[in-house]
Amino acid sequence: SAIVLRVALLPLLWYQLRESRRLAAMTPQLRAIRLECASLSPLPRRAWTTAGRMYRACRAASVQPLALVAVPLLQISVLVYSVVSVRRMVL
Repeated sequence: SAIVLRVALLPLLWYQLRESRRLAAMTPQLRAIRLECASLSPLPRRAWTTAGRMYRACRAASVQPLALVAVPLLQISVLVYSVVSVRRMVL
């Protein structure tokens, strides 16, 4: 059952790896955006501007930056569900 679960999650893992590679390829662009926004004075303005520009740059390059977070969260929830269901079967 654990092997079947791992095999079922392989397409998600491949998707996450592809997005990670794309994001890693964008590192120079993201570093340049961070340096451009470093001179903004109020910290909240700097954070919002940096995040917005980085997100737009990722979307323009067909990178899903939130996929790097969503896939592990989905994997964790499936793992917790399977552990709880196995526990119920045993008890």
